[in-house]
Amino acid sequence: MKPAQILITGSELLDGIIPETNSLSIIRLLAKIGIPVKKVVMVRDELGAIQSGLRVMMKTAGFIFISGGLGPTPDDLTRKAVEKTLKAEAKKTFPNPIGTAPGYMYEKGESIIFLLPGVHDELVAVLKSILRYLKGRFRLQPLSRFPLRTIGIGESHLMELLSDLEVRYYPTIFGVDLYFKTESDRRKARHRIRPYIYSIKEPLEVKIGRLLKKRGLHLSVAESCTGGMLGSLITQVSGSSRYFLGGIIAYDNRVKEKVLGIPERVLTTEGAVSLRTALLMAKGVRKLLGTDFGIGITGIAGPTGGTREKPVGLVYISISGREFDYGLKYRFTGDRFRIRVRACYHALDLLRRYLEGAII
Repeated sequence: MKPAQILITGSELLDGIIPETNSLSIIRLLAKIGIPVKKVVMVRDELGAIQSGLRVMMKTAGFIFISGGLGPTPDDLTRKAVEKTLKAEAKKTFPNPIGTAPGYMYEKGESIIFLLPGVHDELVAVLKSILRYLKGRFRLQPLSRFPLRTIGIGESHLMELLSDLEVRYYPTIFGVDLYFKTESDRRKARHRIRPYIYSIKEPLEVKIGRLLKKRGLHLSVAESCTGGMLGSLITQVSGSSRYFLGGIIAYDNRVKEKVLGIPERVLTTEGAVSLRTALLMAKGVRKLLGTDFGIGITGIAGPTGGTREKPVGLVYISISGREFDYGLKYRFTGDRFRIRVRACYHALDLLRRYLEGAII
């Protein structure tokens, strides 16, 4: 079976007005039923551009998925362009359960062409219906991928450690996701980089929740530079109230002192951004809310506020338990958003490592 190709239409995408996200969703959903994607092309909402893109793809593609341009406005030209090129009408339509523009299917030669709405949620809804149709018509098997998700180790270091294995590297904002060709290679990788692996597929915030629930433990957080982002990340998981009691946003030193009980002399001599302060934040919120664990985060997210001694990206993260306190110094790169996100995920990973016996 020939691989699929994707044609994304939308002048607003090429003008940089909105980001293009549809192709990634199409690729991921197709992989689940065993259809690989060879190429993604983006064109403007112009009749000639859509026709030209379609003609080129029909020479080599078994499946062609075209996104966008199915609405009622003058620049919605996709269906017209396709039918003019194929000189044929749609053989099948697929209902749109959350919108007005349905999906369409055409066949020409060795190619099957599907038209999808451009609105992302509608595209996904229609595509799921198309995938059910394809699974019933063809003998398809999911693409074999053996994933691992890592944090705390860079892509270049991973490449050195895994150079003899067949693996693809996909950096995320806080880590690197790995996809192995065989289960054998994945087993070898797990042995070599075990401390850095936080899961096979599940998100880190889900993994933390599962570990805490399994042990009947509860967590609280005290945040400074992340400003509530860690608490938000934790509570994105349904059922997080079973293990997460709450948090304190101790952005100002007065909150650190009056609510969390950090001595003024610590804030004056060592500073709000220090390992000692992070440790006391974690301990303070744990005692205040009566939880098994507390997490403390303090740092400089930038772009202002950094000094030579304490530059932008410097973050201290600590965890406090009933019988221990532990913290680390981090130096993150990136803009303010990335520094804060990385701090949150590394805070969760520090707790994961403790719960899995990797530290202390």
